[in-house]
Amino acid sequence: MAVRVGRGIFLLLLVPCTVTSVNFPSRNEIYTLTSILEDKLTEAFNESSHINELQTDVSWKDKVSISAVNNEYMVREMAVKISETFASKRFALQRIVDHLEAASETYKWSDELTLNSSQHILLKQLDEEISDVKYKYDAKLEARVNRSQSGVHVPIEVYEGYPIILNGLKWSSGIDAVFKQNYAKDPSLQWQYFGAQTGFMRLYPATTWHVPHELPDLFDARRRPWYIQGSVSPKDMMILMDRSGSVHGQTFTIMKFAVKTLINTLGENDYVNVAAFNETTGWVQNCTQTLVQANTANKKILFDAIDKLDDGGMASYSKALSFAFEALKNMEGEGSNCHKTIMLFSDGGTEWPQEVFDKYLKDNATNDIRIFTYAVGPHPIPTAVLKQMATRTGGQYTVITTTSGVRTKIQESYIDMLSEPLAQSGVHTNHYTSAYTNAVTEDLTVSLTLPVFNKSEEANTSKLLGVAGIDVAVKTLKDLTPFQILGPNGYAFVVNNNGFLVLHPKLKGQVTYLQDLPHVDMTELEGDSEAMKSLRDDMIRGHSGVKRAYTHVILDEAHLILYNGVNYAYAPIKDTPYSLAIVTLPESHHMQVKSQDLEKARDLKSSGVILAPWPYCNDLSMKEDLDSLEELIETILTNFTECNEDLVQGLLWSQEWMESLLRTWRQSQSSSNHIFDRTIHTRYGLTRVHPETKSHIYSDWRDPFKNPALRRGTISRNLVAIPHEDGILLSRPIYVQNSGISVPAAVVGVRFKPRFMNDLLMDNMGSGICQRDGQMVCFLLDDGGLIVASNQQHVGSGKPEFLGDVDPFLMDHLLSAKIYGQHTYYDSQAICSPAASNTSSAGVSSFLSARNPLIALGNMFLDLLSMAGYLQYIVYSAVMSLLTREVDSISEFGITVINNKSTCTTKGAIYYFNEHGFHESTHTCKNTSRKVIVKKMSDINAVLVVAEAPDVQCEVKPVPHKPVRDPGPDPCMLQERFRKPPAGCYKGSLPDPDMESSSSLPKPSFSGVVVFFMWFLKYLLP
Repeated sequence: MAVRVGRGIFLLLLVPCTVTSVNFPSRNEIYTLTSILEDKLTEAFNESSHINELQTDVSWKDKVSISAVNNEYMVREMAVKISETFASKRFALQRIVDHLEAASETYKWSDELTLNSSQHILLKQLDEEISDVKYKYDAKLEARVNRSQSGVHVPIEVYEGYPIILNGLKWSSGIDAVFKQNYAKDPSLQWQYFGAQTGFMRLYPATTWHVPHELPDLFDARRRPWYIQGSVSPKDMMILMDRSGSVHGQTFTIMKFAVKTLINTLGENDYVNVAAFNETTGWVQNCTQTLVQANTANKKILFDAIDKLDDGGMASYSKALSFAFEALKNMEGEGSNCHKTIMLFSDGGTEWPQEVFDKYLKDNATNDIRIFTYAVGPHPIPTAVLKQMATRTGGQYTVITTTSGVRTKIQESYIDMLSEPLAQSGVHTNHYTSAYTNAVTEDLTVSLTLPVFNKSEEANTSKLLGVAGIDVAVKTLKDLTPFQILGPNGYAFVVNNNGFLVLHPKLKGQVTYLQDLPHVDMTELEGDSEAMKSLRDDMIRGHSGVKRAYTHVILDEAHLILYNGVNYAYAPIKDTPYSLAIVTLPESHHMQVKSQDLEKARDLKSSGVILAPWPYCNDLSMKEDLDSLEELIETILTNFTECNEDLVQGLLWSQEWMESLLRTWRQSQSSSNHIFDRTIHTRYGLTRVHPETKSHIYSDWRDPFKNPALRRGTISRNLVAIPHEDGILLSRPIYVQNSGISVPAAVVGVRFKPRFMNDLLMDNMGSGICQRDGQMVCFLLDDGGLIVASNQQHVGSGKPEFLGDVDPFLMDHLLSAKIYGQHTYYDSQAICSPAASNTSSAGVSSFLSARNPLIALGNMFLDLLSMAGYLQYIVYSAVMSLLTREVDSISEFGITVINNKSTCTTKGAIYYFNEHGFHESTHTCKNTSRKVIVKKMSDINAVLVVAEAPDVQCEVKPVPHKPVRDPGPDPCMLQERFRKPPAGCYKGSLPDPDMESSSSLPKPSFSGVVVFFMWFLKYLLP
């Protein structure tokens, strides 16, 4: 049965002026004129496209077969492939962990190590233009790499000459042999790495380190999603902020920075909320009355609320702690249901909450809650109570005096302690992240990680040595999609146990890897209908099946089609927290081609050829450069077994099938002055453009899923009008048939010049109705409200224009008449220019220039003290802390402005044809009347409208179209979604309350000298 959803209709708008010599068209006349115009458009397309040159009957060819698409089989097969991909990575990862733990068991600590005695490569010291022959370009990693050894990254706050760092590099150096062995066994491996709890990271293979433009290197492995998730069991964290009058000024600034930094050490399996206290205690965000998932959206909500806090009054520890204990008690059976912590930030106090401890530490529901306390500010006093609170509950006490020390202090304050139960259990649980931006390639990736435990009884570090991981690029998962079977409107997506997307064609990258994970929920991109919510819950639970849903198919940023019956086949991905879904249109068919002449691949090497970014051969996605095309041709000719046979056979068939059409286009070039170019887009990802010089116009359409002409062609056989660049593309699909079954093989398009389209409109409306700038205004509109043609000289001659921008009154009227419907949406992955201009383009302050005499002075001290052992690295830390200008916490975490761009939420609107196909009315505005008549076309996505020109401009609110920055949905209206907590919780029992909390780093005995030195520099600094 033919699908009618995509039927086109143009809108023609006629607006008479005060002169009445031209009669306004009647209902019968508009029907006739619409039909005439539709015929003329079809005739123009057929004559210019030569579409009849293409053969549609392939039943006589035994090399071509057509069969129905089996959704359930495809989703099971792809799920198995993804599972196998991760399985091979798990074996490699276990080998890394086994070696590191064995090495820690036998390693002997040395105080004699120096930087000169280490043979490691510091990634930050590698120039981007590496001349060393060891560094070769790797197509899979898209970087120049050295596979002979790993490289080392050390955070900016950590001196690589620390004995604890040098010893860590020494005992882990043997891991390079395992990295290389893993790669030899599985060449599909990408990045392998180990992030140590002390801060350093080993990355294999070694490569140059990318730092965002004009920013210091803020990367720290311990703050990456893969480390956060792999190092500690999930947490329920209640944060208390002292907002009494004593924290006014710098102390409150440091505290806000520290709290936001703490929140950013949490992952999507953690739960958190913040309460501020003085005499009373209350949530910083009034509409969140419980702990919330620590995802990106909730973090931003908390950040905004923290920034708005002010100070005043007296602090009450008793009331604050009672509030926090009750909040955690109410989370019993909810949230992460594992570690429970209270994080108390204050500048000091003397109140000892004895009654609170007597009550809650004896309650079985709250006696496992640890309290971590933070004395904040340049001079936090008195702090004995804060320290005793932490000691009494098995927590830890930390002092934070400056913003420059926040990142390190927060990192060391609680993770060591909370990771100990996991280490003591000896259980290695695989963790799988959501999609995030890789720090090296800046592509979306997921990571498979395992914790690494210290097996040495003499170790002077925590039980957790760090986290080992292996990356799997999201595009690697995407390339397992059977593109050629699904068709342009088919796609695959993957969700994790929290319902967040790991793979989706509309999942975007971030401005920089320094930003938080996107955390895009499935319903944000697939819709939040009850059917989609049910599908989401089933996928999270690990069910399999097929669901059909009425939904909107979004073709591009300006067009969508309502579609009844989109199929979702879904299945769990074995041994992972992921679930896969494959989306197809109903009654989809697949055309399979066999036995093509491989020598035909040589014909692909010509200008005007565009290939989809699909893995035709060697498991590598095609790029746009000529080298990639030549490599593909060479592989097809010499090593065809490395190719996707179905894809390549279809590609070669497409090239041969369209040759006669291309020949006709070349011959008819002289008679095509009214067009810009002609194109053909096939289901196998091949696009040809004539003339070839116009190929760049369609480079954004090389992915069939991003090609609106090709996508429309699989929904409807009708002629389609698409405003594109500075012309109007008319396109129509070509269906081939075999044994009575037909399938869309390609779409042919002709991009007409605006002048031709405008003349076609004006010349075929009869009786001078649509004369240029005459008594009536005429528009041809597509189904998204974009202008296809007009009799107005100032419109319809350049980039696509939206009627709502040209004549908002008419667009508003068409919405009211239900000619158009409106779909509004939010995009939490958007990238915007900064809202205000008072921020630097980098978004954060970088280090002072090396010309600063104080830095030179600091370096001089380091040289003079180079023989002083521990004093060297203590002084280094002090100098770097003091000479680093303040870094705004929000800018550093989550919304960094890079190259004048930052992540944001936008709100936009897309328009589509609604239920009515004809409308006629008279509107009154400011004592003047205006007739309007509208008629949709039957076989084109276009509509014709006629309206009298008003004597005055009627005021009407703007009709939204392009996305604009927006605060997003009301946070108080957001509802908690279903999720499945990760398996396993290792939180142990609280230690003896009499045991003192201690730092994991050695403490030199000459701190007085260091304090004096720090004071001396600070006194000199402005």
